[in-house]
Amino acid sequence: MDVRYSFLNTLEHYPCELIRGLWTLQSLDLQRTDAGVSHERDRWLAMHMQSQSELLERLADEQIRALKSHRSQLIELQGVRKRCEAARRRQRRQMQHKTDKLTIKLSLNSSKKSKRNVAEAPKVQNVKSAEEEPEQTYCFCNNVSYGAMIACDNELCPREWFHYGCVGITKPPKGKWYCSAECRKQA
Repeated sequence: MDVRYSFLNTLEHYPCELIRGLWTLQSLDLQRTDAGVSHERDRWLAMHMQSQSELLERLADEQIRALKSHRSQLIELQGVRKRCEAARRRQRRQMQHKTDKLTIKLSLNSSKKSKRNVAEAPKVQNVKSAEEEPEQTYCFCNNVSYGAMIACDNELCPREWFHYGCVGITKPPKGKWYCSAECRKQA
């Protein structure tokens, strides 16, 4: 076996089209090195090798583009995941520190005499501050607003706003956008 091609045995993790093309290229090159190859056959093998190498180059370029696209999607999803985890941590912290403030109203008016000498039970009311009210949630993930979001064009949509990552888009679509077939029918 030619030492130049021993690396082909280590390419099992590459797409099968690339491996098949490399094996074909190796076979053609080995046929060209045979001593009894006619000049016409050698030219045919050389042309076939050239077309095979061009095909391999296109396949490799497509694979590189696909990997870059996949990488950018993974980076974007990682950012969405970090923001989502941060929002969940904030919610947990708010829930841990959440304490209802109690207001007690006592009626100690001594001029009114009741039939009993026992004071009435105090009235207790829960008072919530504005900062303790939960943030409004959106989207299928039922999470708070963060990052890029898109609105459903159905005015009666129950969720209305959606995170780009949750609906699988990276930029605003052209024209109207609906979150589901139901919303499209309603609109």
